[in-house]
Amino acid sequence: MTLSRTLHLAASVEPHPLRFFVVPILRSHWAYHCHSTLPSASRLTRAVDWATRKWETLGTAKPDTWKAKVYRTGGKLMDRVEYEEWFLKAIPIKEDVKEKLNRVPVHHPSTVPKDLIHERLDTLLTHRIPYHRKKMIYSSLWLPLTISFVVVPLVPNFPLAYNLFRIYSHYKAYKGAQHLHHLHTQNLLEYQPTATLDRCLNGLTPVTTDDLALPADVTPSNLSSLHDDIPGVIERARIAEIARVYDVPLLEKDVRRARFQVLARVVKERAEKTGHAGLGEAEKRKEGKEEKKGHI
Repeated sequence: MTLSRTLHLAASVEPHPLRFFVVPILRSHWAYHCHSTLPSASRLTRAVDWATRKWETLGTAKPDTWKAKVYRTGGKLMDRVEYEEWFLKAIPIKEDVKEKLNRVPVHHPSTVPKDLIHERLDTLLTHRIPYHRKKMIYSSLWLPLTISFVVVPLVPNFPLAYNLFRIYSHYKAYKGAQHLHHLHTQNLLEYQPTATLDRCLNGLTPVTTDDLALPADVTPSNLSSLHDDIPGVIERARIAEIARVYDVPLLEKDVRRARFQVLARVVKERAEKTGHAGLGEAEKRKEGKEEKKGHI
């Protein structure tokens, strides 16, 4: 039996209907993923699931059609949603869960202390619960305006669709954060350092943000390069392996999104400190020449 097969069997023994995963991206930055197989009786959830399936059908359209262009644009907009929000909105709403949860496992590598995870979750919830409630209300205030964006009756109202998506996304993240807060404060989270994750991450030594070798400028090409493998950052192949071993396909997409956003934030923070945020080398040289002309 191969090692990969052994890992898969070890990870899939009696999976819990609700599980959390902590995957390190850098030494002090982690991605979180919620995997739930709990059934939901919520009509709203079923309606959103139906809308999601309809949305995915746009991705099967021919590349040069307006449907495909809308799907690509929508995908880019959704990728801009913060990875913390994606994590929280994946957590089922507490009121919709009919099954009693006596414990909820939190899988994490042994190199990540459970006390630190507990502390980080506390910080996350303290910020995110009021944040998503506020954003949900603000997004709702835009509804009257976006409803009026009906230029051609046969063309879908995309501003309204996106606004509804943001309202629901903030609502779901808010309710998910509330459920996680309940599990957190009632000590129902069972932190489990797992040998399976350790083996998947074997050989990886995450670095700090100070030790990262990243582009100095915020340009589209530089940001795009952050999707590539970078020394000291979890690689794409490892992320895919973790998702495959635990049989949680969505983990790969969530962790890759978190990985990119974490690295992009570091690049932007560095650029802001140098005073050249958003400028490439050519723009800097042009800016320098204009400054010199101004002094002549």
